[in-house]
Amino acid sequence: MQVGCAIQGAEIYNNDIRNYGVDDKAVQNNGIQIGEGTGGLCYNNRIINGTGTGIIVLGYGDNILFNNVIVGAGKNGIYCDKRFTPGTGFKFINNTIINPRLDGINVNAQGLQNKVFNNLIVNPGNYDKYEADNTFKNGDYAFVNFGSSTESSNNYFEKDINKVGFIDPKSNFDLLS
Repeated sequence: MQVGCAIQGAEIYNNDIRNYGVDDKAVQNNGIQIGEGTGGLCYNNRIINGTGTGIIVLGYGDNILFNNVIVGAGKNGIYCDKRFTPGTGFKFINNTIINPRLDGINVNAQGLQNKVFNNLIVNPGNYDKYEADNTFKNGDYAFVNFGSSTESSNNYFEKDINKVGFIDPKSNFDLLS
């Protein structure tokens, strides 16, 4: 699903997207793509198993993503990149991201007031890669990788899905308590 040039007030919500990007065409294989020039809300979406990023945000910079469940993204759970006319910043709140092949949330939006709060991220694929690369990045960068001015707090990161307390770690990602 792609939305672009909705300058303000866009709302993307209550979608159930499964097995996206079956042709695996670069930049056309994402679950939800919020394109350049778009500002607004993206919430209550379930994005399950695909070849690309669960949600990619290239929008205006006034985007708020919250209460989304992303499982089995073929790239990042969420990827954010500021583009031509950035707003004040991107906000990622209360999202659940499980088993992305790369990073849980990757924010590439320097100079904005980005916020990453209360997200649950489980088993990002880049964790072991960053641990082994012997660079400035350690495994924690795989949960939230922000090479930009991003405020991050109250996020829960876990490698082992069985330690999280999901009702069913294979199919029901609601928490037991």
